[in-house]
Amino acid sequence: MKIGIIGGGIGGLALANCFQQFNIPYTLFERASKFGEVGAGIGISESAYTILKKIGLGDDIKAKGYFVEDAIIVNKDCETIRKLPIKNGGFCIHRAELINILSYKIDHLNVKFDAEVESFITKKDSVELTFKNGCSEEFDYVFACDGINSIFRKQLFPHVKKRYSGQTIWRGIATCPLPSNYHSAYLEFWGENLRFATIPLNKTQYYWYACKISEENIQDNKATLNADLKNLFQKFCKEVSEVIDSTELIIRNDMWDLEPHKEVWYKSKVVFLGDAIHATTPNLAQGGCQAIEDAYTLSKIIHTKGFAPENFEEYYKLRNEKVNYIVKQSWNYGKISHQSNKFIEFIVKNIFKYLPNRIFEMQYQKLIDLHYLNA
Repeated sequence: MKIGIIGGGIGGLALANCFQQFNIPYTLFERASKFGEVGAGIGISESAYTILKKIGLGDDIKAKGYFVEDAIIVNKDCETIRKLPIKNGGFCIHRAELINILSYKIDHLNVKFDAEVESFITKKDSVELTFKNGCSEEFDYVFACDGINSIFRKQLFPHVKKRYSGQTIWRGIATCPLPSNYHSAYLEFWGENLRFATIPLNKTQYYWYACKISEENIQDNKATLNADLKNLFQKFCKEVSEVIDSTELIIRNDMWDLEPHKEVWYKSKVVFLGDAIHATTPNLAQGGCQAIEDAYTLSKIIHTKGFAPENFEEYYKLRNEKVNYIVKQSWNYGKISHQSNKFIEFIVKNIFKYLPNRIFEMQYQKLIDLHYLNA
């Protein structure tokens, strides 16, 4: 059996680890010359951490990540709007550290770098890949972990297209002293039709992001970016400016997803996972977590039942409901949390403030649910 995993991001590396755990052969193809990812921080949810423990990476996450106990929505003056009822919390970790953890235990004899797929042909019993370096290879199965711009999805499911949220996001890592209430909590500030969040990586480093309504493809002036963001958030508490001031590299991305669709996650010997088939906006910090859940679910099914269309169908059915829920909730959260109308903003804040805890508890349980793995 010849298996190709396309993409060495979180999803592809998680799948390689799971395949290795279950003794499933594979070759992983990464278009860059080494593993790495441009980014700042990432959240590891309770459910994703459970899976990482199952494949032997839990101790590494615990050592390199930082446990975040609470999630609190606050106003621009850092006054609590709502403390979310999260019981076990999760970890925040630098994306580069997560990539290192996911990559260092896999067998590098099974990895090929500088291998970007240029085109592919699906045949009756195989998939032929042609790479931009001029090489071609044929595989019994290909696992597409090539992100929201997946070449495989564009060809096999051409009507499943990216959807722009109307929002852009800046991310960075700040090194600065902040008050103790910042040390153990995810804090998301709402106000002025903007959002800003800080999540501790340790007691002196913070992953942060900032969101606003924006047209797509707007470019920043790198020379003035820190000052521009400080000006944008000038009405927020002073710690927001301190965080921006203490950041060397700020990354901007427009926020896209894939609108929930009815396509199954496999076709013609190609199987999809992660952003390649169900990309979500980052509002619930679930993109990487759901790719990890995909990888484990798929690997477990293959290990117990083998490679077959009906088993890929089972993988799709086990995962699709939860993923669609997350994509929709993340999209809605982004829309609700940005309000230019002051009256609507007041109503939204009060809804968040006074809704019964059980509503938020139910939503949180859906995010971390792994019962489907016992099906």
